[in-house]
Amino acid sequence: MSYYDIELIDVSENIENFKFHKIKKEELDKIINFFKEDKPYLEFTAEEGAVILKTAHIRGVMYQKYEEKEKTVLQENMEAAEEVSKIKLKKTVFNSTGEPQ
Repeated sequence: MSYYDIELIDVSENIENFKFHKIKKEELDKIINFFKEDKPYLEFTAEEGAVILKTAHIRGVMYQKYEEKEKTVLQENMEAAEEVSKIKLKKTVFNSTGEPQ
């Protein structure tokens, strides 16, 4: 399956463009058709979630093939981590003299 990164270009030079990642080819085709048909809104799904935007403030779209970036060991461990069970710790509150209450 082909994925793409896109950048929606805002009409204002002062506003940063909207960037979305890992969009399916079918979703990209849908976005391009929204612009061609001059529809009032844009709707698609990306890695960030479901997106609905008014097209009045967007003047174009740039896209490129999505490339999976190499993950760090920490990122791989976080994704592979699985919660086994909750741990309950006894809470001890100390007063100003350092004695447990």
